Amino acid sequence: QLAIIGRSLGGAVAVKLSKLVKGVLLISPVFDLKQWNYPFSVEKDLIDIPMLQMHAGSDEVLGLDHYASYVRCALKNHEIHLIKNADHTYSDEKIRKNLGLECQKWFINLFHGSTHAASNRATQVET
Repeated sequence: QLAIIGRSLGGAVAVKLSKLVKGVLLISPVFDLKQWNYPFSVEKDLIDIPMLQMHAGSDEVLGLDHYASYVRCALKNHEIHLIKNADHTYSDEKIRKNLGLECQKWFINLFHGSTHAASNRATQVET
């Protein structure tokens, strides 16, 4: 089985491919392109498979609108984290390291632990 990782616009691509994989990890994912006046959204592509979403609380590219849209559309097996002081590229070394560790734990659990992510959790992470 496979899992897929998508960051920023690649997050939207990962959601579009989610029916082909066991789990999806999204890092600062795009939800739609309406801020760029383009008719694209992942809303109808979200399915209930293990999905970890890491959103930057100080995202200077996407703001918090995309995070809010993912929270609004979250399904049972979606786990969503808002990382309070992170920017879109996770430029802070400590934040980036913690992000990597959280993602690593999620992948280990996906393939070697329980068969589902935490049930529809949205949390804010202090760094």
